Amino acid sequence: IGTVAGPYMLYRQVSSLVAYHAAQLAIAASNVEQAEVSLKRANALSNRDIYLRSLSNVALLRLTQLAGQQLPQAEFQAKANQLIADARVNAEDAIKLDPTNFENYLQLGGVYDTLGSLGIQGTTDPARQNYQQALLLNPKSPRVLFTLARLEYLANDHAKAKDYLNKALAERPNYLEAVSFLVQLDLQDKNPDDAIEA
Repeated sequence: IGTVAGPYMLYRQVSSLVAYHAAQLAIAASNVEQAEVSLKRANALSNRDIYLRSLSNVALLRLTQLAGQQLPQAEFQAKANQLIADARVNAEDAIKLDPTNFENYLQLGGVYDTLGSLGIQGTTDPARQNYQQALLLNPKSPRVLFTLARLEYLANDHAKAKDYLNKALAERPNYLEAVSFLVQLDLQDKNPDDAIEA
């Protein structure tokens, strides 16, 4: 049984990686539909959290594209609801598959974050909870700290946003996006001296 099962399992693993690579190429070529097909094949062959995160991202990409289309309201609502469900469920499944990977919580937080940017109410708290869980799992990640800073900025809490940005810069002093964001906040808060220092 082991002699037969070993090569078969190896074939599935390699085939899933090939399908995942094809999905990445499709995304680079802006072919979102083909990327989704390849990712579903990859995940069917080998259930991995990275494939589920990617499927969640594809659903968010399609949702963003949908927002720019002129569709009848009923059709738009039905498609949007399905894409939102796909993005959320795939991110939640990634967490179930590996609850120790901070990237999975970042993805689910990003789902709620994207929904908030599209004008859907009540998304800030679930986004914050997932980002904070990601931070618990990886407390020194500048990317998680920057993401939290951006979320707090959108929630109009400049003090918290600056605190997260300073923590991100303590971990990675050459994090240019964080420096730029901090300068922007200082200028908005009428602190030109702090902006110049940053």
